[in-house]
Amino acid sequence: MRIVGGKYGGRRLVMPKDARVRPTADRVREAWMSILGDALTDARVLDLFAGSGALGLEALSRGAASASFVELNPPSLRALEENIATLGVADAVTDAFFPSSIGPTSSSPAIALAAMATPPSPSATRHDSHCGLPRLVRSTDEGP
Repeated sequence: MRIVGGKYGGRRLVMPKDARVRPTADRVREAWMSILGDALTDARVLDLFAGSGALGLEALSRGAASASFVELNPPSLRALEENIATLGVADAVTDAFFPSSIGPTSSSPAIALAAMATPPSPSATRHDSHCGLPRLVRSTDEGP
């Protein structure tokens, strides 16, 4: 797995050591980023079910100003943190957290231009594993 284009194009990403993680293919990320095009410049993006963070990191590589990452799985969060450090983009990462930590006392990500999600297949995870997602979506709908 690698960053496809932009400033960090060609840089390798660490993948979580977890069979439940389904990485978004390079071609799919390339297509999504092409569709967003210039709208990514200085945008805030939200990468749900982040896994390795490939989608949000790809957006940062292509000019997004900041990215928030939401991930439930500890091995995935460790890979995400390693990828953020390897690319040196920690200053552009506004949050990297578990959905269960989202609540009235925690900070929520800023409203994003693009929210990207590649959820795990139902067979790969428990039904209640994404229970924090509705609160996250509601918090971004309410605005600042």
